[in-house]
Amino acid sequence: MAIDKNGVMACRISGIPGVMGGCVPGWRLWALALLPIVIALLVLATRRGGLRALPSLRLRGLSLIWAAAVVQFVRISDPVWASAVLRPGDGVLPVVLIWLFGGAFVAVNLRSRSKGVRLGLGIFALGFTLNTVTIALNGGMPLSAWAAHKAGFSERAIAASNTTSAETMLRIFADAIPVPGLGVVLSPGDLLMFAGICWLISALAWCNTPARSASRPAPIL
Repeated sequence: MAIDKNGVMACRISGIPGVMGGCVPGWRLWALALLPIVIALLVLATRRGGLRALPSLRLRGLSLIWAAAVVQFVRISDPVWASAVLRPGDGVLPVVLIWLFGGAFVAVNLRSRSKGVRLGLGIFALGFTLNTVTIALNGGMPLSAWAAHKAGFSERAIAASNTTSAETMLRIFADAIPVPGLGVVLSPGDLLMFAGICWLISALAWCNTPARSASRPAPIL
């Protein structure tokens, strides 16, 4: 899960705050969340008739994504009334619940889809699963202090974070990839999720382009 240089956590399907206390995502994280969608649209714009297929895109189980988003919002805002559910077990319950919603969304969309769409869903699912397991095992997403410094984090933000140590489990999947321009740190799971979203949108639109709306199946992008 992404963390910005002010210690604010991204509102993401698979992530939860590593530091309790309630927070609102900053503009950097919103920009980062929209980046794979923008990339997918740019890829489609280079293909003949690609953007014309956007209105016809269809995904099943969107209510599952909304449910996951609601749980994620409550988890990040950390209201007092929800502490009985959010606090026990280092907040693992909402993490697992979000993963179940996300997994169910992927599952209901796998059937009767092209190979390209299934591949995009699979990459996305792998990314948020890696994030979820890492968070659950460490009581929050670990943050590399080195990456935080490179991204421009303040010492106060680093000190308040769940930084990696010798005891960190699955440290290879922690937030350890700095993005200095945006002042955020990403995990390998984040990159997989972004790649999966980009591939999924492109594959869905490619399958619905006017030139391919006939019976011939669309190839993998």
